[in-house]
Amino acid sequence: MSDINLRKAILTMFDREELVKTVLFGIPNPCGYLYNPKFEDGPDENSELKYDLNMSKKYLEKAGYKVGNESTPTVDKDGKVLDMKFIIDDEEYQKDVSIYLKSQAAKLGVNLNIEVLSGAKRIETIKSGNFDLIMSHPWFVPLIDSLGYMGLSDDYSDYGLGYGINQEMKDAGKNFIEATDPSKIKESAQDIWKIQQDEAVSTPLFSDIRYIIHNKKFEGFKFDGNVFQIDLNGVRRVEDESSLD
Repeated sequence: MSDINLRKAILTMFDREELVKTVLFGIPNPCGYLYNPKFEDGPDENSELKYDLNMSKKYLEKAGYKVGNESTPTVDKDGKVLDMKFIIDDEEYQKDVSIYLKSQAAKLGVNLNIEVLSGAKRIETIKSGNFDLIMSHPWFVPLIDSLGYMGLSDDYSDYGLGYGINQEMKDAGKNFIEATDPSKIKESAQDIWKIQQDEAVSTPLFSDIRYIIHNKKFEGFKFDGNVFQIDLNGVRRVEDESSLD
């Protein structure tokens, strides 16, 4: 997957709407963003990735392939079939999603060779880089926490390749972490999203949105930088002014 045109072909190859409707029972939301653009440090709303089989075909051709179809495989200039090793975990939803993705890729003569791996074998394979595609959790939630975990690394972890894919990304991540001015934080965040989308390392498919309900009878409620923690220190009940009359 070192050819950027091949990676960009993947970005537009899959119909997210159909995937959610036919495979995931309409439960999650189709997602063409690496992160929710509604957040202040999210990507530009005009940067959504959309399903476009013709565009995917053009990128495959730019990568030097003779594009086929469901009955004819896509091959390179030497006649080698485009066969991509696709690693998934031993979870039912990943199996269902991967089968759908395989059928979509086949429309362009691309074969996704699905391998189900779990435990130590999966981790070993990922860290060795012996794969073309992997299904994983999007670790950019939120940026301030995930950047320190995978955002500045170009090594393989248990979940795949770190997001520090080039020096430009590492610089943008460092600027985001060190920024104190809100405008600089947002500017660095936009740099990050542009780099990630331009390099086409990750292909978003769907998201499961969680909502937090804030009771106005309380104040001092705030989120911790870690998505698994909520800091309740300082939370207190607001006095009902009507009770003071």
